[in-house]
Amino acid sequence: MGIWITKVFEDAKLVRLKVDGQIVGAWASVLEDECSKHRAEGRAIVLDFTEVCFVGPQAVGVLRRLRGDGVKFVDVHPLIEELFEEA
Repeated sequence: MGIWITKVFEDAKLVRLKVDGQIVGAWASVLEDECSKHRAEGRAIVLDFTEVCFVGPQAVGVLRRLRGDGVKFVDVHPLIEELFEEA
């Protein structure tokens, strides 16, 4: 199982991407690439984690980096949120 990334909203300054599924292995890179594309176009990014059911250990570093780069995460399950705060 992988992830699905759906553009929920987009304008010149902002894009909201809904992420569904499990963020594991190479799928973290796919998500990072999608964010990089929108960032290169000058948009702020909001990732909706409502339907994310699992984040693999390999993906935690990528997601921490995205958050550090200003990507906003919303509707993150509390157990997944803990992964980003452990260091």
